[in-house]
Amino acid sequence: QKRSLMGLISKLLIGVGMDTKGLDTGVRRSKKKLGGFQKSVKSISGSIVKSFGAIGAGFAIGSVVTDSLSKIQNFEQGVANLASISGKSAGQISSLVTNAKQVGAVSSFSATEVVALQTELAKLGNTEGQIISMTKSVVDFSVAVGTTAEEAAAFAGGTLNGFGKSANESTDVLNTLALATTKSALDFGKLNEAMPKVAVAAKQSGISLERTTAILGILS
Repeated sequence: QKRSLMGLISKLLIGVGMDTKGLDTGVRRSKKKLGGFQKSVKSISGSIVKSFGAIGAGFAIGSVVTDSLSKIQNFEQGVANLASISGKSAGQISSLVTNAKQVGAVSSFSATEVVALQTELAKLGNTEGQIISMTKSVVDFSVAVGTTAEEAAAFAGGTLNGFGKSANESTDVLNTLALATTKSALDFGKLNEAMPKVAVAAKQSGISLERTTAILGILS
């Protein structure tokens, strides 16, 4: 009986051993499949990330292109406006356009903003040559007093006309006015309000622009 019992136990142990081997084999197969699944997931995830990255890059490029096209259109529209005010075609004001691009390249204003400045000067009756002579000094004045290019152009042109000054004198005139805003309580807002009212009268009374500016500084 002992032998029979021992034989039965041996068979059971052998059977369990075989089952265990089968279980180990199954586990190894499962791990292998799991590893393959994980690789697939990583591959798919990588593809998704790349796809979204490409989409993001596409949107970024599209935004840059759109912005560039918008700037070009705004510049071309500005040139068309300037040409219309000047009574010429866009091709006939090429020197003004070149000047605007050159000044825009070396200042904080874009070429489109410089064209808007030139347009304001054209509205005051300045010739193409006069506008080119004044453009850089008006831009510098605008930056110095903290106003827009268009406002600076309208003010500068009006002041020069009021005192009978030529376009070639614009640099000296605007330097005087810009300096006054740093030496007194006179800022551009006050200058822009007062100068148009007193310029012609001051000239007729023989009072220079420099003295007029000094008086406005004292009164401000």
